[in-house]
Parts: sequence; C-alpha cells; structure tokens
Amino acid sequence: MTPSAPFSATLDALDAVVLRSRERSDRSGFFAALYRGVTREVAARAAAGQFEHAARMERFVAEFAERYLAAHRAWCAGHPTSAAWAVAFASARRWRPVLLQHLVVGINAHINLDLGITAVELGGEGGLEELADDFRTVNEVLGSLVDRSQEAVNRVSPWFGLADRFGARGDEELIRFSLRHAREQAWRFAQRLAELPAVQRPAEIDRVDRAVAGIAERVLHPGVRLSVPLFVVRLREPWRVDPVLDALSA
Repeated sequence: MTPSAPFSATLDALDAVVLRSRERSDRSGFFAALYRGVTREVAARAAAGQFEHAARMERFVAEFAERYLAAHRAWCAGHPTSAAWAVAFASARRWRPVLLQHLVVGINAHINLDLGITAVELGGEGGLEELADDFRTVNEVLGSLVDRSQEAVNRVSPWFGLADRFGARGDEELIRFSLRHAREQAWRFAQRLAELPAVQRPAEIDRVDRAVAGIAERVLHPGVRLSVPLFVVRLREPWRVDPVLDALSA
C-alpha cells in the first residue's frame, strides 16, 4: 500500500538523511534509518483505519518527524539546535559510543522532548485530550523501536552481551527502560505545557530540554565500570556506516 502524501514526504526526507550518512560516513544517520521503519508502520496503521482521526494523525506524524529533521538540518549547517539533539548529534562525530548508545540518545531526544511539544502544537479546539487516544496508539508503535533496535544491535554488535556481564542492564532492558519512561514523561510534559500560557511555554521547553540533554550525557558516559567493556564492544562493531545502516533499515 502506497503511503499518503504526508507520510511519503517524511519517508523521502528520512531517506535523504540516510543517503547523506552513507555518502559522508556519518553516524548521525543511524537514528533516521531506524525511525524510517517506525514511520512506515504508523503509515500502515493509518491506512488500515487504526487511528481515530487518520488525517490529523498524518499531520501529527509529519510534524513530529519534522522536529527531528529540522534539528538535523540545523546541526549539519552549523546552526544551534536543542540541547538534547546537540548532544545526540555531537556523539555521531565520536568513534567511541556503541550503536545502542547512538540509538538511545536519539530516542531520548525525540520522545522526551519533541513528542510532547508536537502534541501541544497540534491539539484541536478540544485541547490536548482530543489527541489522547491517537497519542497512545502512536506510543504503541514507538514501542516497536525496542524490537527494531534489538534486532539491529544483534546483527552488528555481536559482543554487546559483555557489557551486561559487567553490570549493564542488557541492550533490550536499557532500551525498554528508556522508552517506557520516555513515553510516560512525554504525555506529562504535554499536559504541563498545555496548561501554561503561551508566553511561559518556552521556559518550560528549555527546562525539559536541559533535563533531556542530561539523560543523554548519562547514556553516553555510564561510568568507569562500563568504560572498558563498552570499548571492547565497540571494537567488534563495524567501523563503516553502511553495514549498520543496512541492519537498521532491514
């Protein structure tokens, strides 16, 4: 089934990020490759009538994705972006973070920050509660990030289990912890934001942005105990971006 125009435009934009990543050996495209699969799943559910308001959800998904795409464009052009995305994109310029860390900091920025803002901006005349059911449906689809991330990590990070032996939660558990709390936090953030006068919202967004950036820093720097095992894990991951992008896009 061919996706509708808003979904097709979003998928094309994500494809462009992945292509740029291939051409420049840039790890910032890892999240886009993963995100593309999730976007296709949302498009399929919309076409199957699984959303209460399919047209509004198409706009929701397009605007949600655009927050990531706009942040990526700004970063590529050397312009400022949110603190959460700045941390995520900066990590792409470093060799050391393992694949899972790259994926989690992207998930963290997009859901903990972008999702709540998008929900408030697109709330109809009835307010945020109009979006509640469709928001939860999108959250269910976002949950598939866990399985997709797990499969990709298994394909290209064969020694990640070493980190678990040295005190990590394990790759799937780390993602589940991050995503579960992110999805819950996103709705609470949206509710707080919706209750504020428009003039006060930028300060709240900035506060949450800084908190989300702090989470990303902890993901990227989990402590001395994991430093050596994660370094060993990274040694076994592909040094070229193509195999990783292929796994994430599968």
